[in-house]
Amino acid sequence: MKYYIIQKRLTMRDTFTIKTETGEDTFLVKGGIWPVFQHYCITDMAGDVKATIRQRLSLLVPKYDVFIGGTKRATVKRRLTLGASYSINGIDWEVIGDVPAHNYRMSDLNGNVIMHLTKKKNVWGDNYEVDIANSKDELLSLCIALSIEMATLLLRQMRDS
Repeated sequence: MKYYIIQKRLTMRDTFTIKTETGEDTFLVKGGIWPVFQHYCITDMAGDVKATIRQRLSLLVPKYDVFIGGTKRATVKRRLTLGASYSINGIDWEVIGDVPAHNYRMSDLNGNVIMHLTKKKNVWGDNYEVDIANSKDELLSLCIALSIEMATLLLRQMRDS
């Protein structure tokens, strides 16, 4: 199933809407106002919290903990490599990508593709297409996709400052 993560501009905090391929709003993602340690809350459209993503203190590489239903499910960590690869602790998945193209593939240790993440640019902001192979992996895959984007933005901000 395809989802689209749409970043809202002109807000005090990072805000995203996640839509299905049919255009139906499914989740709302709001970031904390304090930029030092990022914290994102993912709610359904009724306002019920489904997941949270919290930045972890790390000196060299960005790390994000993903909580679903209050339970820590994974830690997403950028690897120190020339390419854009991420390790995902807590589950046996890995993410490999192409930074300039902003195109990532997540697979399990057997090479089975779980998700593709692609950035789609438009006038109003950045949008992301997330193609998830198995419906049971949807929420976790969306949280990992958001963590990758947060890490990419953080590294860009660090490089530009």
